[in-house]
Amino acid sequence: MRKLLWGLPALAVATFAVFAPGAQGDVQAQDPGIVIDAGDGEVGYSVNQFLPGTVTVAEGTTVTWQFPWMEPHVVAFVDGAPPAEPAVTTDAEWPNDEGYVYSGDVFGNPDNPPTFSVTFPEAGTYQSFCPIHPLMVATVEVVADGEDVDTQADVDAPAEAEYATNLAAVKAVAAA
Repeated sequence: MRKLLWGLPALAVATFAVFAPGAQGDVQAQDPGIVIDAGDGEVGYSVNQFLPGTVTVAEGTTVTWQFPWMEPHVVAFVDGAPPAEPAVTTDAEWPNDEGYVYSGDVFGNPDNPPTFSVTFPEAGTYQSFCPIHPLMVATVEVVADGEDVDTQADVDAPAEAEYATNLAAVKAVAAA
């Protein structure tokens, strides 16, 4: 019993050292990145646009495209002429030495949208496109850390508005 009592103060000190504020270093919040849609739709209609068409992020941010609708899309970034048969890029970073980023054909799923992510390590303006849908383009504006950037809410609001506008246009064409 005496040994147990002597061990309790040591246990208390060890517990405090592990759980005390700052004991294991400051934990930095990880940038969750930005999620944008690669197309969307509803039964009978597909909106073939990146939603939203423009985002602004800080250097080092990862942008994730999700594919929420049953239409195939590609996320591609190319510097110069693309290779004839580009390989699907994993652990994508743009810009890179290969001169391209390519998601491959991704078929969406409304119940469990697949995703494709790209990290942007340096400031610049980068254009992505979907080779399947020639008018489906987007801009990722990457700024230095500390400058104004989009939050997920800043991205979601224009994405919803752009989707509604494009869906109405598709329905109008179908009705005509």
